[in-house]
Amino acid sequence: MFLTYYVTLIFCLNNIGREGIDKKIIRYLTSYDALRNIKHPNVEKRAVLFADPDYSCSIENPHNYSTQIQQMLPQLPHTEEEIVSIKKILEEKEWEVDTFTKEKASVENLQKQKSPKILHIATHGFFRNIDIDKMELEESLLYTGIFLSASLILSENNQTVLYDGNAVLRAYEIQNLNLTSNDLVVLSACDTGQGYDLAAGAAYGIQRSFLIAGAKQVISTLWKVPDEQTKELIILFYQNVADGEDYETALRKAQLQIKAKYKHPFFWGAFILLKNS
Repeated sequence: MFLTYYVTLIFCLNNIGREGIDKKIIRYLTSYDALRNIKHPNVEKRAVLFADPDYSCSIENPHNYSTQIQQMLPQLPHTEEEIVSIKKILEEKEWEVDTFTKEKASVENLQKQKSPKILHIATHGFFRNIDIDKMELEESLLYTGIFLSASLILSENNQTVLYDGNAVLRAYEIQNLNLTSNDLVVLSACDTGQGYDLAAGAAYGIQRSFLIAGAKQVISTLWKVPDEQTKELIILFYQNVADGEDYETALRKAQLQIKAKYKHPFFWGAFILLKNS
């Protein structure tokens, strides 16, 4: 067994020295089976946006450990700015948009959602690089997920970090979300495109869990992405979608727009789009 990392091809040079993204749309799939099916998009114009969870808003602890928690999981103020812009862009095109920020950006509220056409989640993701030689699929899905409100609790002796089960959404729990009619999930978070190779030709992680839950397409990231440039790229993506582009084209155009401003692939190359099988 070994870790699988999706290879980002968009800045690989071709035989005339041009990067892949300059001429082609690069399509990523979670398995070989994904080649067999084509899904029809949901025509509903409803988006649900989660951003900037308050990671210490409901910590039940006799001491105030907000400073330590903020150091471990800093707030993401650009993500709230991000969804304010997304909401404006989509509402101008007569979309129904619901937003959840701070303490309302919780696992409970996410689990209540009933298959919006677009689900956007901007928060911290996590992926543990561990030895998976003897790991079962179900076990691997414990080690990757996303943080929402009140994600961390410190013990009273300030030595142990405890995970609040109501504020950490792991990959195995993501599979149970109601996304049967969802058209797109956008994971504007770090490391959400990583996965464990536990079966031939397939990687298991956050992105695959959203696809199993029913999402037709998932945008995720291959490394820790910078907050400010990610906000710029995501806003450009949604503007391109609002202008009528399909999701793949909209993402490619947004990456090219950021590439023109920030040449290094670090700023724009992490985002990939996966399609369901």
